[in-house]
Amino acid sequence: MKAVACTVLDGRPVAVTGSDDGTVRVWDLGTGAAAAVLYFHDTVHALALAAEGPLVVGTGHEVVVFDYTPPAS
Repeated sequence: MKAVACTVLDGRPVAVTGSDDGTVRVWDLGTGAAAAVLYFHDTVHALALAAEGPLVVGTGHEVVVFDYTPPAS
Protein backbone atom coordinates (compact mmCIF):
# COMPACT_ATOMS: atom_id res chain seq x y z
CA MET A 1 0.00 0.00 0.00
CA LYS A 2 1.33 3.42 -0.98
CA ALA A 3 -1.40 5.84 0.13
CA VAL A 4 -4.28 6.02 2.62
CA ALA A 5 -6.95 8.62 3.31
CA CYS A 6 -10.08 8.54 5.49
CA THR A 7 -13.37 10.44 5.39
CA VAL A 8 -17.13 10.04 5.80
CA LEU A 9 -19.26 9.38 2.68
CA ASP A 10 -23.03 9.17 2.86
CA GLY A 11 -22.76 9.16 6.67
CA ARG A 12 -20.43 6.12 6.74
CA PRO A 13 -16.72 6.20 7.66
CA VAL A 14 -14.49 4.98 4.82
CA ALA A 15 -10.80 4.49 4.15
CA VAL A 16 -9.42 4.88 0.64
CA THR A 17 -6.19 3.02 -0.18
CA GLY A 18 -3.86 3.20 -3.18
CA SER A 19 -1.46 0.38 -4.07
CA ASP A 20 1.51 -0.72 -6.16
CA ASP A 21 -0.86 -2.85 -8.27
CA GLY A 22 -2.60 0.28 -9.60
CA THR A 23 -5.78 -0.09 -7.57
CA VAL A 24 -7.69 2.36 -5.41
CA ARG A 25 -10.04 0.68 -2.96
CA VAL A 26 -12.78 2.33 -0.92
CA TRP A 27 -13.24 0.41 2.34
CA ASP A 28 -16.41 0.61 4.43
CA LEU A 29 -14.98 0.87 7.94
CA GLY A 30 -18.25 -0.31 9.49
CA THR A 31 -18.17 -3.66 7.71
CA GLY A 32 -14.50 -3.95 6.73
CA ALA A 33 -15.52 -4.77 3.15
CA ALA A 34 -14.23 -3.14 -0.03
CA ALA A 35 -17.12 -0.98 -1.28
CA ALA A 36 -15.48 -0.05 -4.61
CA VAL A 37 -12.32 -0.69 -6.63
CA LEU A 38 -10.84 1.64 -9.26
CA TYR A 39 -8.11 0.43 -11.62
CA PHE A 40 -5.18 2.45 -12.99
CA HIS A 41 -2.24 1.61 -15.28
CA ASP A 42 0.45 2.73 -12.80
CA THR A 43 1.24 2.57 -9.10
CA VAL A 44 -0.95 4.87 -7.00
CA HIS A 45 1.43 7.20 -5.17
CA ALA A 46 -0.94 9.67 -3.52
CA LEU A 47 -4.58 10.22 -2.55
CA ALA A 48 -6.49 13.24 -1.30
CA LEU A 49 -10.19 13.49 -0.53
CA ALA A 50 -12.84 15.28 1.48
CA ALA A 51 -16.42 14.47 2.47
CA GLU A 52 -17.77 17.33 0.36
CA GLY A 53 -15.19 17.29 -2.42
CA PRO A 54 -13.41 15.29 -5.09
CA LEU A 55 -11.16 12.25 -4.79
CA VAL A 56 -7.73 13.09 -6.21
CA VAL A 57 -5.46 10.19 -7.25
CA GLY A 58 -1.80 10.56 -8.22
CA THR A 59 -0.43 7.72 -10.40
CA GLY A 60 2.75 7.47 -12.43
CA HIS A 61 2.69 10.71 -14.43
CA GLU A 62 -1.01 11.51 -13.99
CA VAL A 63 -3.32 13.19 -11.54
CA VAL A 64 -6.95 12.06 -11.82
CA VAL A 65 -9.85 13.90 -10.15
CA PHE A 66 -13.16 12.14 -9.45
CA ASP A 67 -16.13 14.27 -8.45
CA TYR A 68 -18.31 12.38 -5.96
CA THR A 69 -21.90 13.47 -5.61
CA PRO A 70 -23.98 11.56 -3.05
CA PRO A 71 -27.28 10.19 -4.36
CA ALA A 72 -30.41 12.25 -3.63
CA SER A 73 -32.44 11.06 -0.65
